[in-house]
Amino acid sequence: MVLKQHESHSQRKIITRGKLTQRLLMRSMKSEYVHGYESLLQASWALVFDFDHKIESFYEEPMKVKVMGASKEFKYYPDFKVLLEDGSTEFIEIKPYRISEKEKILNKHHAIEEYFNEIGHRFRVLTEKDLNLTQLQLANLRRIRLFALSGKTPLEELKRLAPTKPTTFAALEKKAGSGKVVMELLGRQLARFDLNKKITDKTEITAIKTGDYYEFY
Repeated sequence: MVLKQHESHSQRKIITRGKLTQRLLMRSMKSEYVHGYESLLQASWALVFDFDHKIESFYEEPMKVKVMGASKEFKYYPDFKVLLEDGSTEFIEIKPYRISEKEKILNKHHAIEEYFNEIGHRFRVLTEKDLNLTQLQLANLRRIRLFALSGKTPLEELKRLAPTKPTTFAALEKKAGSGKVVMELLGRQLARFDLNKKITDKTEITAIKTGDYYEFY
């Protein structure tokens, strides 16, 4: 997979152990871009953004801004710019909880929040404690997203195959002719299953009701 940055990317180089590198690459379902992330925590939040229906689109490291701190000005690169369905924009910083609670970091985040509030946007700091998903749930989301991104089944065909009543993975696979198509259905949120369980032939798959979409953010 090759990094494909959006036009407004800050172009900041990620430095790790003396090398310039991108640690994690991940395609987005909500854009044609391939995002680069510094940590698994950032990538996990990007997964949430990709599935949550309240989020129209999102961009990693969208800009560089200059913020006035307590004694001097400093450069800041937001981790994400998130565009919500209500038309609002939020700028997101992803931090491990233990770091986010340090006094120096709290003061810095307060200055950043004031900066974005003044220009009419919200600033949020998200940690692993805000990520209300288990490792199994995250693994399931990663798996179905992979099929949604790689699948080539026309949308109208997927809608035709979508269940109208509870069924099993095996039964739907028989109808669709391929387990990959069933996974694509799940990844495109045209059918629902229990994220708390591993996907097997016996997995119950149910119809999506109006407004019954994933909301993790």
